[in-house]
Amino acid sequence: MNVDFDLGVKLSYRLIGMDNLTNLFTVIKEIHAETGLYPECITLGDQKFKYDKTDSLAVQKGELSENNYLQKHSL
Repeated sequence: MNVDFDLGVKLSYRLIGMDNLTNLFTVIKEIHAETGLYPECITLGDQKFKYDKTDSLAVQKGELSENNYLQKHSL
């Protein structure tokens, strides 16, 4: 599955092989560590959604389901 990040006009990432939000949020944390940036918009397959740091951490901790995250932040 392809993943596109829209980080504004300067950076864009295309990741191939992402199959769930937990793995995706781990990559986003690494990108943030390297660039200091978070994505404004993410396209995962046919779903487009906003990034929310607090809720992404909740997903990684198992406190929020991936489906609930997508419903809450869908564009």
